[in-house]
Amino acid sequence: MSWKDCKKSGKIFYTILTYNKTVSEIINKIKDDLDKVNKRVKDSFKRKIINERLYPIVKLLESSYKGHQILNCIILAGNELHKFELTKDELHICKKWNLKDFFITYDDKFKIGYLKNLLSEEKINLIFELNNENLKIIEMDNLKSRIISKNKIENQANFIELCNSQKPKMIHGSGSFIKKIKKSNDNIHLKKLGNNEIIDIINKFEIESSQNILKMEVLDQITNPSFEDKFLFGKKEVGNGILDYTIKKLYITPSLWRQLKKNTPSEYLNFQVLEVDKLESGDIGDKFISEYLGIIALKYY
Repeated sequence: MSWKDCKKSGKIFYTILTYNKTVSEIINKIKDDLDKVNKRVKDSFKRKIINERLYPIVKLLESSYKGHQILNCIILAGNELHKFELTKDELHICKKWNLKDFFITYDDKFKIGYLKNLLSEEKINLIFELNNENLKIIEMDNLKSRIISKNKIENQANFIELCNSQKPKMIHGSGSFIKKIKKSNDNIHLKKLGNNEIIDIINKFEIESSQNILKMEVLDQITNPSFEDKFLFGKKEVGNGILDYTIKKLYITPSLWRQLKKNTPSEYLNFQVLEVDKLESGDIGDKFISEYLGIIALKYY
């Protein structure tokens, strides 16, 4: 079993990610948390559950490892205790992105979705940040970021050449140079933006782009005679099309796509996918959800 399969929920389920730390360091951190809980948490029932979750971790580590050993793992402590060694790829991502070396949190379920996003590089964006002629090239997603290089821009032609080769998702910053090049690129923001602002702008741009593709490829073609019987609507029709391998492209909301991937063998998912979401009431994504239940498929024939 993988940590990704731990989908159970309950009262105070702990999620821990740690790497490059000794067993002794991890034990001390957990004992410190237990000490704070026992001193500060007045709710005796909650205090009891937290102790039942954390103390077995201490016992496991003390009985199974020597204090100087380095642990790179995910620990999930709920009604049962699970420990998973990080794979080489997962550990590489932790080090590459300089992630926090000891992450601990609890909720009514394990933070599996959070860990999947944290340990993934599928949605990395390349960002240019300018301060006058000084350029930082940054990689980031909604959970992590890192500076991959710092450069001095010589002139506008040099910068345009760099943009054409690197293709940044966004350019932002301050100074006279960025004002000069604003006219040459619509995706330039004349102020330094925070990570959350950058992600929000990118998400909005991507949602608008997917909505426009849906309109052009599907909504504007539904009454086109040449597309008669080419579209499938609703979960039942689309589901049958998937099983019959007749689907060329699927247009679907992110939540339905997650459900479909979870419940459908991967060999059936051999088609293009466009995730379409809504930004506001009445937009194309909202119409897609309200009128078409968030799922349409284009058939091969």
